[in-house]
Amino acid sequence: MELIKAELIKSNGDGTRKVRVDLGSTNIPATFPTTGDGIDGLGINDILAPMSTIYVVNGAKVYMADEEMNWLEQ
Repeated sequence: MELIKAELIKSNGDGTRKVRVDLGSTNIPATFPTTGDGIDGLGINDILAPMSTIYVVNGAKVYMADEEMNWLEQ
């Protein structure tokens, strides 16, 4: 999974950051991310924010995270 764009929403005093992201992936991920762990350009201390998106090349699908971080196909 690759980072396309990240927008910092909030830096927390504990070293974590909330970020809204646009991600790209060749295939639908087996597990949808909630942190930046394993995503180039992000880190484990980056917490993904609602309304983040994942663009999937195979099948031309788009997923968006709702307020509870459920990834929904659009």
